Amino acid sequence: MTLYLESLGTPSWYARFAAQVMADPVLHEIITEQSLHSDSLRLSLEGMNRCLPELPRDVLTERWSVALNLTRQMCVERERALADGLPTPHASWDEFATGLVDALTGLCSAPVTRQP
Repeated sequence: MTLYLESLGTPSWYARFAAQVMADPVLHEIITEQSLHSDSLRLSLEGMNRCLPELPRDVLTERWSVALNLTRQMCVERERALADGLPTPHASWDEFATGLVDALTGLCSAPVTRQP
């Protein structure tokens, strides 16, 4: 996603538009259904799931949801800052993506705390 956003240049509104689409219940369902047919997304998720076999399925599902929302919203924040000419913590989309991957790695590798 960050490579695509970088290719759009500045200003861009794609991340903000995509976030609004995902907030609409009807459009969310359409986009989600279409995304499930994406070979690249399916292969990516299968590969990442193989790296996290110790997580229970419900925990893995929840963490992927958090990861997708975090990725989407962080891209929105960076896109908005760039469009407004504000400083950002990372000089490039590539550096931003690296920081995002680090955060997502922490999210996915965090221990699971079960309530009795």
